[in-house]
Formats: sequence, C-alpha cells, structure tokens
Amino acid sequence: MTIRKKMILILLACTIIPMCFVPLLGYYHARKSLETLRTEELKSIADLKAKLIEDFFADQKKHISVAQQRPTLKKYISILVEFSGDFSGPVYDTIRYELDQAIRIYEPVYDFRNVILATPAGRIVYVLDRSSAGELLGQTIPDQWIKSSVDGQDEIQLSDIFASKIETGRFSMFFSAPIHSDEGQFVGVAVFETDMVPIYELIQNTTGLGKTGETLIAKNAGNQAVYLNPLRHDPAAVLKRKVDFGERQAIPIQEALKGNSGSGISVDYRGQEVIAAWRFIPPLGWGMVAKIDIAEAFEPVTTLRDFVLVLVVAVIVLSIFAAFIVAKSLSDPIQVLQQGVDEIGKGNLDHKVATDAKDEIGQLGRAFDQMTDKLKAITASRDELDREVNERKKVEKALLFTRFCIDHANDMLYWVDPKGTIVDVNDTTCNKLGYSREELLSMGVEDVDPYITIEEYDRIWQDLKKRGTSKVETVCFANNGEPIPVEITFNHIIFDGKEYNCAFARDISERKQAEEDLQKSMSELDERVKELNCLLEISRLVEKRRLPLAEILQGIVDLIPPAWHYPDITCAKINLNGEELKTQNFKETNWQQVSDVLVHGVSSGKLVVGYLEERPESDEGPFVKEERALLDAIAERVGRIIERKWVQDALRKSEEKFRELMENMHSGVAVFEAVAGGEDFEIKDFNRSGERIEHINREKVIGRRVADVFPGVKDLGIFDVFQNVWQTGKPEYFSGGVYQDHRTPPSWRENYVYKLSSGEIVAVYQDVTEQKLAQKALEESEKRFRDLVENSLTGISIVQDNQVVYQNQAQERLLGSLPRSYLLADFEKIYSDDVATVKRLSQRIDRGEIQTLETEFRFYTEGHKKGSKDLKWVYCRALLTEYRGKEAILVNMIDMTKAKELEHLLTIQDKMASLGRVAAGMAHEIRNPLSGINIYLNTLKKLHHKNGSEEKVKQILGQIQSASRKIESVIRRVMDFAKPGDPKLAMMDLNKPVTEAINLSAVTMRKSGIALEKILSENLPLCNADPTLIEEMVLNLLNNAAGAMKTMEAGRKIVVSSFAEGDDIILTVSDSGPGIASDIRDKIFDPYFTTKSDGTGIGLSISHRIVTDHGGTLTVSDSEWGGAEFRVRIPIKNR
Repeated sequence: MTIRKKMILILLACTIIPMCFVPLLGYYHARKSLETLRTEELKSIADLKAKLIEDFFADQKKHISVAQQRPTLKKYISILVEFSGDFSGPVYDTIRYELDQAIRIYEPVYDFRNVILATPAGRIVYVLDRSSAGELLGQTIPDQWIKSSVDGQDEIQLSDIFASKIETGRFSMFFSAPIHSDEGQFVGVAVFETDMVPIYELIQNTTGLGKTGETLIAKNAGNQAVYLNPLRHDPAAVLKRKVDFGERQAIPIQEALKGNSGSGISVDYRGQEVIAAWRFIPPLGWGMVAKIDIAEAFEPVTTLRDFVLVLVVAVIVLSIFAAFIVAKSLSDPIQVLQQGVDEIGKGNLDHKVATDAKDEIGQLGRAFDQMTDKLKAITASRDELDREVNERKKVEKALLFTRFCIDHANDMLYWVDPKGTIVDVNDTTCNKLGYSREELLSMGVEDVDPYITIEEYDRIWQDLKKRGTSKVETVCFANNGEPIPVEITFNHIIFDGKEYNCAFARDISERKQAEEDLQKSMSELDERVKELNCLLEISRLVEKRRLPLAEILQGIVDLIPPAWHYPDITCAKINLNGEELKTQNFKETNWQQVSDVLVHGVSSGKLVVGYLEERPESDEGPFVKEERALLDAIAERVGRIIERKWVQDALRKSEEKFRELMENMHSGVAVFEAVAGGEDFEIKDFNRSGERIEHINREKVIGRRVADVFPGVKDLGIFDVFQNVWQTGKPEYFSGGVYQDHRTPPSWRENYVYKLSSGEIVAVYQDVTEQKLAQKALEESEKRFRDLVENSLTGISIVQDNQVVYQNQAQERLLGSLPRSYLLADFEKIYSDDVATVKRLSQRIDRGEIQTLETEFRFYTEGHKKGSKDLKWVYCRALLTEYRGKEAILVNMIDMTKAKELEHLLTIQDKMASLGRVAAGMAHEIRNPLSGINIYLNTLKKLHHKNGSEEKVKQILGQIQSASRKIESVIRRVMDFAKPGDPKLAMMDLNKPVTEAINLSAVTMRKSGIALEKILSENLPLCNADPTLIEEMVLNLLNNAAGAMKTMEAGRKIVVSSFAEGDDIILTVSDSGPGIASDIRDKIFDPYFTTKSDGTGIGLSISHRIVTDHGGTLTVSDSEWGGAEFRVRIPIKNR
C-alpha cells in the first residue's frame, strides 16, 4: 500500500471513526435508557395488574364466604341432601323458589352468573340459571371439590376458565365452597360461576402500552401454555391458542408459567421481538406478560439514528476530499525518493537521490546519498566474511544432530570419570531418573546406584581398563525413590587425552516383570491344583453314604490344610450348632479366615482356617483372594451336605410321624387302590379310629374290596365320590346321609377324599352322629327362643360393626325395616339436647369401657325434622354380647312416647298453676301502687287550677314517681328471671362476695332486731365464679330468712358459714325462724311459688338458677336453731 493511500486512510480514520463512534455511542445510550424506561413501565403495569387480579379473586372469595353462611342456603341444601324426588315436582319448586330468593340478592352485587348446589356425594341438586338447569341437574361435580371438604380443607376451590353455556362467546370460572350446618357437619358444596369480563377488561386495558402493546394471561396445560384472554392480535385466542414449552416463541409466558418473574427483550407468540415483563400469580397458577413491540418502543431513537446517519455521510464525503489533497502534497516527494532507492538497489551506488527540498524529506535524501558512499566502501570485505560464516554453520549443524541423537536414544547414557563422578548425561537419563542435568552432573555413581560404592566402582574401573568393556545388572533409583532395574554396558574411552567410562544403561523393568509374572503364574497354578484336589476329595468323601455327618465333617477339616499356601502351619475347624470338629494342631491365632456355614439360608455354624505362624501380608492378611474363594466354596459345600443329611433324617422322621399320626388321629382313615379300571377299590390300609368307628379289625379288611366290607357304600353315594376323585385327581368333601349295616346302628358320616401321587385314594371320615343330634336339638331351642323374641313387646336388635344385623317386629315398628342405620350412632336423628349423652354412652360401650348402657332419649323417626309428631321418646338398654362368634351389642328399646306426653301434660298443668300464682303476685304488687297513682291523679285534677298549690302538686308528683318505680321494680325482677344473663366466671375467693352481701344487709338486719353472724373459713381455695351473681344469691337468701322471722318477737338469728369439702366449697345460710314445711320443700325453688301475701316467688328461684349456672346445687333442710338452713355447694373447678 502506498504512503498516499495510508495517509488518506489515516486521515479518514481520524475523521470518520469519531464521527461514527460518537453518534453510535449516543444512539445506544439513548436506546438503553429508553429500554430501561419501557421495562420499568411494563414491570409496573405487570405488578399492578397482578395485584388487581389477586385482589379481584380475594374479594370474590370473601363474597362467597359471606354467601356460605346464609341460613337459607344451609337449611335447603341440608334438605336437598336427602331429596330423591322429581326435580320438576312441586316440592322441589318450593325449595328452588326459596333458594332463588336467597341467592339472587348476591347476583347483581357480586356479579355471579350462575350458582350450583351439590350434595356431599357431588350430585348437583340446584342450578340458579334455568337455561342450563336441565343439563346439569343430577350430574356430578369434580371429585377434588368434594375431597377437599371431606379432608377438612374448607378453603374455596377455583376451576379453570371455560366457555360459558349461558351466553355464547363469554367465559367464566367456578368457585366451589363447602357448606356446613350450624353443628359443623359438611352438608354440601356451593359452586358460583363468575364472569371473566371484569378480568378481561382489566387485562385488555392498553393504557401505557401504545399501539402494539398488550397484557396477556395463560395457564399450564401439560407441556403447553394455553392463553386465557383475547389477544390484541388474536381476539379469538381464549383457550384455543397454545404454545409448546421449549419453542422459540412466546418465551416470556413460558418463563412466567415456570414460576419465574422477570423482564427484558424477548420473542412473543407472533415471533416478533418485544420488550416484556412477566409475572407468576401463585394463588391462581397463572402466568402474566405485559409487552410492547421493539419497533414501537424504540421509535424515537430510530428517528434520531436516521438523522445522525445522514449527517455522518455528509461529513465523510467532505473528509475524503480533504484527505486526498493533503496526502498528495506529502506523498509526491516520497515517491521520487523511492525511485532513487530502487536504482541503488540494482547496484548503481553512484546514483544520487537528494533534492533541494528544505523539509525532512529533503534532509532524508541527502543523508541517503552519504550512506551509499559508505556502503560502497565496505561491500568488498563483506563477501569474504560470508564464506567463513557458511562453513561454521555446517559444522554446528552436524554437532547438533549428533547431540540430538544421543539425547533421544532409548537407553540412558552417561559419562563417568575414574573417580566415579558423572561428567555428562543424555536427556533420557534425566527423564527416567527425574533429575535435572545440573543435579546429575553434581552427583556420583553411588548417588544413582547405592549398590555400587566408591570401592566397588574402583574395582569395576580397573577391570574395565583391562577388558575395554563389561556388562552388569543392577538397580538405579529415581529421584522419587522408585527402583529401576537396568542392564549397564560399561565402555572405556579416551577423549582429548582424558579417560572416561561411557555407560549405556538399558531399562529392563518389563523383562523383570515378565519373569516375576511367569513365576507367580506357576505358583498360582500349583495352588489351584491343590484346591481342585481338595474339592475332589471332599466329593469322594460325601459319596460314602454310610458315613455319619460328624465323620464327613471331620474328614473335610483334615482335607483343608494341604490345599492352603502354607500347609505345614495351616489349621482348620468347623463349629456347628455348638459342636466343634477341628484338626489336631488347631489353636486360636491372629491369622484366621472365617466363612459362615448357611443351612437353608440361615447361619448354622462357621468354618475357620488359620496359620499358626505369621506370614507376609497379601489380599486378606496373609491369605490370598483365591484362598478366600476356596474357603467360601467349602463352606457352601458343607452347608449343602448338612441340608441333605437333615432332609434324609427329616424324611425318615416324617414317615414315622405320619404313621403315628394316622394311627392316633380321631378320624378314621382308609387307603384304597383302584382295581378293575376303577370298578371297585381294594383296601390297602386302615387306622385304629376306623376300627373303632366301623367295629371291625383292620386285619379283616386290608386286602379286601370296599363293596364286600361295606355293602351299603354304593347306595350311600360315597363310592361315586371315590371314582370321581380317582379319575380327576381333585379332592372332594362328602357329607352323605345315614349309613347302616349289620355291624353298626344308623349313623351320620362326613368324608374328605383325596388322591395320592402314587394313584391311591385316601378317605378321612368321622362319625358325626352326636353332633347331628345336638345340632337338631339346638335348632329346636333356637326356634323357641326366636318365637319368644319375635313376639316380645320390647324392641330387640343386634348390632355388629355399627350395622343392625337383626331386629324383632317390635323394633321394626319403632325404628323401621332393615336395612337401616344404627340409631345410637346416627346422631342426625337424635334430638339435639340428647346427642351429647347418647354419643358419650355409645362411644364408651363401643370401646368396651362399660358392659351395659341405660338411658332415655328422644329421636326423629323421619330424620332431622322439627315436627313433634315425628319425635319419639324411648328407654334404651344396651349390653355387650356375642352373636355368631363375633362381638355384638344387644339393644332393647321401649317406646315411652305416650308416658312422656302424659308427663308433659302434668308439667304444663304445674306451669299453668305457677303462672296463675305469678299473675296473682304481680297483680297484688302492682295493684297497690297503681291505686295510689289513681288517687294522686284525682287529687292533681282538683288542685291544678288552684293558686298556691304548687308545693302540694310537687309532693303528689313525687308520690306518683315513687309508686311508678315500685311497679318498674316488680317488672324488672320478673324480666331478670325470665331472661337471665350468662355468668362471667373468674377465679376468686368466694368469701369476698359473701362478705359484701353481709355488709349490705347488716344495717337492715340490725334495725329489724336480727343477730347476723358469719363463720367464714380462712384460706378457702379459689374457685371459678361470678362475684356479682354470688352476692345477689346470698342477698336473696338473707332477705328470705329475714322475711321468715318478721312475725317473731325475739330470738331472731341468722348464721352464714363457708368451708371447703373435697372438690367443693360449701356456703350455708341458717336462721332461727319457723322453718319450711316438708310438704312444700320440693316446690319452693319453682318460679313464682310463694307463701307470702306480698311476695313474687322469684328470689329463691333466681338463687337456685345462679347456683345451677355455676355447676352447683342448692338444698334446704332444718337448722340447729329450729329454722331453715340453705346449703350451697359450688365446685372449685368447672364440671
């Protein structure tokens, strides 16, 4: 390239590169800033919409939670659970109307398109939308909605998005929620269909997304992502457009559905490059993407880029023109100088290149002319020097080749002087010994080969000088200590007047290893021969069948030592189930091998081989791996020998046991052999029980035909069984009729006939006459008992595994026909007030904690209905028993409904009497102040026109107000009793409210002449009580005692005491009054019962209720002073 071109390029580079780099840098900076801005905007949009989606579904769940608690919903779904009628009938229409009214309240508020109700089994029993009701009623909802409720997961379940059946082109989701009754029982599932329009409006809002941007959602469907909303570029994409995971399109939504959140430049479902932000919405398992096309996002910087490009092109054109002019002015003088240099290069040293120019180029030309003059002078001496240099290079090259051959020879080569010092080595020596050349040149022969000492080397040197060459085998040691077997050839040479030992050392490691391997293989072959001989001798020993097991095992122990590597010091033994067989020289040492002797897979002993003396370490201590294999093989062989011996002994014993079993078994046994092709059977064997049953000696029947010995056998049918078993080989059980011949009376026989592998058939039979007679008697007894039970007026049933397996007619009339549920476990039918008692007693008898259960309770004959006509009272007695060999519960029930109704009528009469007393008491207490009010009003009527009567009027108004307050007080006391509040219990000292009540009454008592004493025990334990109610109760008792002594002239006394007794605290209020007659003591705590003309009869009843609310009791008895004593017993802890 010419200088002119270089200068042009340099000038253009200095101009164009900055012009291109600076705008390009600005462009990319602007693009990056804009990308960051767009990304942050998309991230904000994605976060906002994800939050709005989660809030939307959270609100929907809250709305559904409210709907779950609707009493109407709970009530009618409980009814529909049991509904089995026609969905178009009037009963169902009534239920559907009530549900429509209850549910349509939420339809416009919460935007539910449809509501579906299903039973706990998943059967749809109600659909709000009539257009889809015919299709859905009676169908089943998905199992997971039912399972989550049964498993105790009460959360609201969401379905996938689906095309709505109500309106074409619309999409919806199902929200399923479990419905529980007021008692907490799972009674059904409510499914709410929610329109997706609010979600789509939120998702498809393109604010801040320009002309190409959009937000989309999708779900995971196996190996695909399915779009859930209409897309800006594909409005029909809902549930139709899909993308496979791993494709190079729609990458953001794939990342979101993997559970990742992020942002950046990616490729959308159209294959277009976009800026996107993606989010995973955990509650729904959806992925969401907010994106905008790259082209639109970077449109401002693209416009800027185009403008800058036009500007850069214009500057480049101008720069080229200026660079061309400057380069020409500089390159023309240089070109003249170059032409002169070419002429001199041709050998014309007289050519001049100088110019008249005053610049640096002119100076260069004149300096160049001076150089050519000097060059001309030295050219002559240069040619002679070149010839000498060429000759020297040839010699050096030959020397280098020789050194290369020596250094790369396969053998180690080193030169040693007469004193044993190494003076030179080749590279092979350095490589094999691991020393550097400098290290080896500072070492002597004894450092490399410790076996050659200085004295030994001096002897070798003297011998070498005489013979000129010698050869030895020795070992050199490398730097890492590794020995290297070598064969060294020593050569005596003289160089430059000095004597040297030139040694060639050849590595013979492979040859030595081959020799060792051959020797080892021969040794191993000898060992294997010994092992094979050992196994062969063991086999021969076993073949001697008459030898007992102990002699065989002792022979094996004696055969082991010769097979081991050191037979002279080898010993062996076998331990077998506590017995020990060993060689004569055996003793325990530290060098032993042990192998388990397995018999039928179970360790029954050990085979031990040991050395009596220590030997070199090998694979397993001093033992080689082949000896381990032989030991295991012998142990396995010993195990098989023992198994075979045991099997032989077991077979012999089994034969003896079979014969003994056959002779001593209770059943008769006969063995037959078919003759004449199965036309008859010959008796081959007969046991003692057969003799006893048939009343015949077996010597008289063995060898004879069956038909001859038992003439009635063919008529009985057993002979046909013999023939079938003999032909088919299948065992048969035969329970024939009555057999009789001249030897035996009529008797029942049961036979089991089977065929032996020898072809003989065996009949095992029993005389079951006694059992048959006993069974007949039992059946007659059972019939009498069943008739008694079936005609009993008491309902009787038997329950096993919570299933009623039997009931008599009285029980069927009371509870219904079978199959039916076990009433004591069907708590839906039991009256709510009795459920706790029945459940507790039923569970206790089920667990076996009690043997007998007795209780009275109420139940609904037609399920959980509130009609009194369906309510029954029963007295139930259940006890544990056994029925058909299994545990059972015998349940007896008596219908007490009529008796309870009569009892209820008596209670109503008592209440009406009490109500009459209340009315009389209230009328008496209200009549007096009311009469006073009327008198005062008449007086006011006369005075209100008179002057100066203001003071009198004021006084009368005060009297009216006092009378009114008395009436209000009477009404408040009645209302307090009618609607009592719940006690506010707290741990407290019971003496405190008692003392407060005594202090409040002290002044009144003192004015009434009553002596009030208290005997309160100190350090009472704290108990759970309401102090206000306790104080009220004590005040009522004190006032009641004071009222009873009102007519007494003297001797008025009240004593209040407290003390602890077991787990209770006792309070007593005793008086010296007239006491309470015994005939009314059971009535004094009844509401409104009173013996006073001015009393309401509420005080003692309120006191009794307060004590009862605390889990205690209130009783009355005679006091030691002749009056009444009220005793309050309150538990320290709640019961």
